Amino acid sequence: MVSPYHLTSRAPAAMVSLLLAERAVTLMPAPLRTSNARDLAKAAAALPRYRKLVESWQWSEALWQAGAIVPVVGEFDPYDDVRMVWEDLLSPGGGWSELAPLMRAGLFDDEAHYLDAVAGDVLKGGADPGICVPLIAGLDRFAVRHGLLVARSAPTSVAEKAEAAMGRRLFAFSIPVLRQSSGEVLGDVREDAAELLGELRGAMREASASAGDSAAAVSRAARDVQGELGELIQSAVKGSDRHDVRAVAGMATVTGVALPANAVLASSSKAAAAMIGMRNGGREEPGTLPVLDPLAGGEFVALVVKMVGMR
Repeated sequence: MVSPYHLTSRAPAAMVSLLLAERAVTLMPAPLRTSNARDLAKAAAALPRYRKLVESWQWSEALWQAGAIVPVVGEFDPYDDVRMVWEDLLSPGGGWSELAPLMRAGLFDDEAHYLDAVAGDVLKGGADPGICVPLIAGLDRFAVRHGLLVARSAPTSVAEKAEAAMGRRLFAFSIPVLRQSSGEVLGDVREDAAELLGELRGAMREASASAGDSAAAVSRAARDVQGELGELIQSAVKGSDRHDVRAVAGMATVTGVALPANAVLASSSKAAAAMIGMRNGGREEPGTLPVLDPLAGGEFVALVVKMVGMR
């Protein structure tokens, strides 16, 4: 699972996940319950920020056409989980009281408002917690329901570091990747490496689902593909002159971490509580409030991606 924030910025979490995954799922901001071309074009014409978002995703068009990126799992999309989180955060007596004042009231009341607000925040990289917190938390819950791995960037913010502290490490490996490229070049490498990456993908699935120690199998599978995958990537870089975006090779570390279903809410609540405490003269940080939740106790596996040599 790749967030629209990562896809828009072509963050390492997106570039690496799109190489490794058989298929990546994302939230596609679109007119509610439809994604046909006519409705998308109509929304883009009426909403300038939504049009900019659509334009920013043009780099990935070849990947969408090839089915490497999809907005649904079967007949299900993440929209309902995102809205459910938002409603829970705004409801009286909700379980995350520190986050309630940050939420955007009426976010889903009007389709045009929803598309404009979400598009604006995705383009800004998650500047508004009233949008990005329920969106990312909803994607995580969708991943729990459908057994998806979730791409994560290396933690930098207070909330991200608080989330990382909740994690249980499952496996880790290094692998050659495309740090930068067009969607066409990335798609070509994916196609050429599909059979090569089969063992690594299988080992990651097994390690994510198994309570036993499968870390060694993942590391071994990653080592086995490094040489040949590196050659494919270098060949793609050399032949990328015909594309608008210059391809750049790199090396990434990928760490599989098990996280609780509501990790984003818990970590964001902790960060918000710390801010409230500072503003109130350093009062004690309140504990996380319990929530009646059908996914309570559930986990998902995050793939924390970091480019070697990048801060």
